[in-house]
Amino acid sequence: MRNLFLIILLFSCSSISQINTSNNIDDEKNKGYRSESISLTNQLRRFPGIQITGNGSNAKISIRGINSILNQQGPLFYINNSPVGNDYSLVYNMVDPNDIKTIRVLKEPTELQRYGFRGSSGVIIIKLK
Repeated sequence: MRNLFLIILLFSCSSISQINTSNNIDDEKNKGYRSESISLTNQLRRFPGIQITGNGSNAKISIRGINSILNQQGPLFYINNSPVGNDYSLVYNMVDPNDIKTIRVLKEPTELQRYGFRGSSGVIIIKLK
């Protein structure tokens, strides 16, 4: 009985460690849609907690739950591990939707602490092919 309990405990711990808690849009083959037909703005709309007003390069991006009344800056954008800034129109013009491999949205305080004040409104990491 004790050995069975130990085996169940080890199995449950290993399966819990494999759960991914961050929000990702993985490769198009894993999600069942073709990313080249979807604009960057519409790909970001798929994430829970992201509010987007407008469309295209004029869109305003905010992450729900992080912003305060006085904090008007948008999330910090990273493209291929390089900071781009908080200006979505710049990111929109730099990124070709056909080249997007993954998008990751960070909004938890433990995930944001490494980005400092610039990432206080959230961080959106875009990896290109």
